[in-house]
Amino acid sequence: NAKWMEAIGAAHAQRGQVFDHTHKFLDIRPFSREVLGRLLLEFYLPYHLDVQALVLTSSSYLEFLSADAAFRNRVGHDLSIITIDFGVAPVELCWPYQAVDHIVCGWQTIGRQSIALLGQLVAGQVVPECKTMPVKLNTGQTCIRYQPADGKEPA
Repeated sequence: NAKWMEAIGAAHAQRGQVFDHTHKFLDIRPFSREVLGRLLLEFYLPYHLDVQALVLTSSSYLEFLSADAAFRNRVGHDLSIITIDFGVAPVELCWPYQAVDHIVCGWQTIGRQSIALLGQLVAGQVVPECKTMPVKLNTGQTCIRYQPADGKEPA
């Protein structure tokens, strides 16, 4: 997760913005995934009323969230979720009968380019510290239109 936070911070910095993950990033690693939906609904979201969307850093969380009926019933109504497809298993298998909004990219291309970069490193060549690849958002039914907590639209 530290690498994700560094990458997000760097992307914001390139735009002249500051990303402060301490207010919005929730590290769920210490908790059992089996109770993740309940933890979010009972102990996180009620105390963070401005949070209307969750970005899951792995689609593997979907299986546990979809098993929680109360969580499942909020998604697409007053709570949005989006995840990242890491290409291990189709996102659709993680949450049956629900089209999940998710980010995809060309994992085969990334793999090939990674091998090429490793070859350059072994050969002693200088390689870029950070390389970006295009991604695509596959829209589903798990995101809703943003509604500010105060009812006012952003300027």
